[in-house]
Amino acid sequence: MIKSINSPIINLKTTTFCVALLLCSFCCHSAKAQEDHDQYGRWINGITEPWTFDGNSYTKEEAVAFQQKWKSIAAQGPVDVHNEWAGDYVRGDLHKTYLRWSSEAGFAYVYVFTCSTGVLGINYGRVDASPVAIRLHPELGMSTSRPHGHHGGHAAYKLPKKYLPVRWGEQHYLVTENGVAAFYRFAAGLGEYQINSGEDFFLKTDDYAKEPEGMPVFPPGYERFVRKPVEAKIISVGPKRLRRVPTMDGSYFYDSVTAVKFSAGKADGVSKGMTMYVVGSKFSEKIEITKVRKHSAWGIISRLVDDNKIEKDWNHDTRQWQDYPEISGGWDLTTSIYLSKQF
Repeated sequence: MIKSINSPIINLKTTTFCVALLLCSFCCHSAKAQEDHDQYGRWINGITEPWTFDGNSYTKEEAVAFQQKWKSIAAQGPVDVHNEWAGDYVRGDLHKTYLRWSSEAGFAYVYVFTCSTGVLGINYGRVDASPVAIRLHPELGMSTSRPHGHHGGHAAYKLPKKYLPVRWGEQHYLVTENGVAAFYRFAAGLGEYQINSGEDFFLKTDDYAKEPEGMPVFPPGYERFVRKPVEAKIISVGPKRLRRVPTMDGSYFYDSVTAVKFSAGKADGVSKGMTMYVVGSKFSEKIEITKVRKHSAWGIISRLVDDNKIEKDWNHDTRQWQDYPEISGGWDLTTSIYLSKQF
């Protein structure tokens, strides 16, 4: 499944900062619980931790209207079960954007800073839905003339009004037209994926545990953007060596490095610096590409070693070392981590 689309590792400083903001937020609210609110005065939304509506990019009246719209769309859910695309969508990590919509009740859009649970931006309105496009009609303006002069001032607040319904295996996405090419590159694992505006695509929240399969299916008319992953096989295995790896605190550890050659090259779209993933590897093994020819390329597979400098992988669940399989010719490779079946 798409676990790594927008899920960077948050370091200790960021975590400490988030905790401090949460404590500050809690102290600024009455401990008296109200209807639809928790003991800290945060609004209970039903899909994630409660939110705090204390931003300066919307009025109190607009916040209430948003909350009413959010709840009315949820109430419409049973009526809209025939529409597989309606429902809750999300993108982002430290800053998350949620989009809830129904063909009858409209949409509600919210931009949240997850550390403080503070709502930074909102919008809502009606929806025109068809098999080829989801069009949003916001009721709130998105210019910097909003109250207090901040609404829409950041790219993340800007709300694209047209999304394409995209199926990838059992997963449902809403992708902007400007994001089609980038989404195909992302799915194929070709080059570094960058979210152009922070709003290229949403994933349906019900689909987190589902797996992608094959390539994404867009509505007709976008065939020119199709990109497929590079697929290859290991054709030879070279020598193995131990490598000393320094760490930030001045210490070091060892790993093993094995050279391999595989059956794809420049003519297939391979370039130095790309990564090939071993299909079906339960050890999440990959090849770091070091040299490329027209129809073949070379790279290295690195592995952990134990205290005796023997290749062993540490299993965090069993807290035991386990043996790697012997690297051999014929292993299947792909540039798409999402199609490598490593998870």
